[in-house]
Amino acid sequence: MGISDVSKTYFVACDMIHNLTTELYESLHNDDGEPITDTESIRSLIKTSKSKLYQELDLITETTIEYNEQKNNSRKKSFNKMS
Repeated sequence: MGISDVSKTYFVACDMIHNLTTELYESLHNDDGEPITDTESIRSLIKTSKSKLYQELDLITETTIEYNEQKNNSRKKSFNKMS
């Protein structure tokens, strides 16, 4: 995984977060555009949104971890070749 792959993954995750935010905003309103005020409905929408959001944030974290592990392994291989 190269640094450009990391950037692409960040973009995909952030784009999804943006879409999720828009989806949440729209879900907080009924078909007539009135805000939903039922507490249980709102809690359910928030719970679902959090789950999806956390998946995207985890993707960012896991991508960073994977990139750094690969980079460190590459450095170790280079060092071992020099030894």
